[in-house]
Amino acid sequence: TPISTFAPTPTPTPKSTPASTTTMQLSESKRNELIGYVEQYSGSKEVTVAFIPSENGGTFLVDFTLDSVPNSEDLNNDIADIIIASKAVAQESGIQNPDVSVCAKLESGRGLGLGSYYSSTDKTDIDVSDCHS
Repeated sequence: TPISTFAPTPTPTPKSTPASTTTMQLSESKRNELIGYVEQYSGSKEVTVAFIPSENGGTFLVDFTLDSVPNSEDLNNDIADIIIASKAVAQESGIQNPDVSVCAKLESGRGLGLGSYYSSTDKTDIDVSDCHS
């Protein structure tokens, strides 16, 4: 697999905004790269990735849809892998201290599991208890 190198393009800083409060944006290519990772980890063909920038870094919102209920352990591992991939994409994009929120659901909309990473505490929570309820 080729190793991609990414040099983020600096975002122009408005004159009225100090450089310390500017926010990074997620490039389309990095967004698509993250979608590819999610498809690989989860087997989902319906993936959405959004990035909400903030002064402290921002939040990645990753949703993916499955057509059947997976094994709880597999889903837990997939969500953990997606959180790790999201943090890596953020770092490659120059986004410092990102939070990550991952949601797995069925095509019917029923939630299967949630995962969250909080950069302020370096803590990850994953809950797949709804997976077999």
